[in-house]
Amino acid sequence: LARCLDTAPVCITASEAMAEEYCRRYGGTFEALMQSVEPEDINDAVLPPAARPAVRFTFTGSLLPNRWQPLQAIGKALLGLRAEGLNGELHIYAPPTEIEEHGGALQLLPAVRMMGTASPTEIPAIQRDADVLVHAEGFDEATRRYTRLSFSTKIAQYLAAGRCVFAYGPEELASVRYIRDSGAGIAQTDESPSALRASLSRAILDASFRDQAGRQAVKVAMTYHNSNVQRERFRSILA
Repeated sequence: LARCLDTAPVCITASEAMAEEYCRRYGGTFEALMQSVEPEDINDAVLPPAARPAVRFTFTGSLLPNRWQPLQAIGKALLGLRAEGLNGELHIYAPPTEIEEHGGALQLLPAVRMMGTASPTEIPAIQRDADVLVHAEGFDEATRRYTRLSFSTKIAQYLAAGRCVFAYGPEELASVRYIRDSGAGIAQTDESPSALRASLSRAILDASFRDQAGRQAVKVAMTYHNSNVQRERFRSILA
């Protein structure tokens, strides 16, 4: 790795947090080139989904590493909120092998629906049909170390969908901080059940907040994840 870094006049990372840390750790120049989406796939109309009995929280992606655990906590919190008259439902789309391994622990919760595996072409419509899109990361120490500087590939998709993002994970994670700092949704970094219920309550009750966060998500997608912008940045870096 040291030889590679010494050879490269500039290095590219997946997030600003990673670029900043690697610059401090290794020296040299690091540029962030984040996941991007095509401009035509960005939901700039931001029309709200159809009214339904329960606010739909949707997760698309891998249940690993240990993401099924915070998703389980969200499902339990949503179930508890039903007793207070607040109706929310978590829909989960994940790879088949992970559903087979961890889906049972999630499917047992009445507020969770395991929706199976969606193809890449189906994902955009599924995400736009959600009221809230869920990004979850594990709170255990090993997962925190592993995901601290990473930037989930689905964050750009979530932002492009024009929906409020509910990020649930440790505060030091770059992806969770990104949602908080961008204003694209809620970043819930306290894993206590009461704090989680409070944040979920806000997401369920405040439709205007969901709408505002969704519109901000689109602005962030257009500014920082537009593939035309990212390609130009990559061109300039190479130049």
